[in-house]
Amino acid sequence: MTSTVLAAAREVFLTSGYKHTNVAQIAKSAGIATGSFYKFYASKQAIFLAVYDAENERLRSDLSKQLRSGVGLVDGATMIVRTVFETVKQNQVLMEWYRPEIGPLLHETYQKRMADGTYGFSQVLTEWLDEQIRIQGLTDTQQQYLKRGVVFLNELDQVLTAENFVSQTETLVLMVQAYLEKWVMGEAA
Repeated sequence: MTSTVLAAAREVFLTSGYKHTNVAQIAKSAGIATGSFYKFYASKQAIFLAVYDAENERLRSDLSKQLRSGVGLVDGATMIVRTVFETVKQNQVLMEWYRPEIGPLLHETYQKRMADGTYGFSQVLTEWLDEQIRIQGLTDTQQQYLKRGVVFLNELDQVLTAENFVSQTETLVLMVQAYLEKWVMGEAA
């Protein structure tokens, strides 16, 4: 029954978003009484985190497969940014990362997971970047530029809103590609 409630919540959140969803809607969609919802999840926030994790895992799995296909640094990083942007723009649940109602909790949750090593995609990304550094034979200076770019994207990801995320995605993809080509891979390094 937990999977039924989770699937119902996913559909409601995908349709209505976090702000406009309530426990009664989820319970109705799952075919249970509102009070019965709390046998499975403590709150709307708790079930949203479970739904978000599942949606994020789908995206991470897709990115991990693509990274393991032997893609190079510039193409791989550009692919990551483009795939994330395109997927998130089309997914109401993932877009909540950039909305004030639940975004700050998501940021805090995932920062903790990254810090304690329980966010699996961080490890995949780190391993891929380390492999690219080795394959490309990046100098210390090039590696510093790469690290600065990663830190910048992470910080930017924490402050974007849903509106500027949607409107600026192509510009950000082009910026990542140009930065990598000029400062990490190029002669300026």
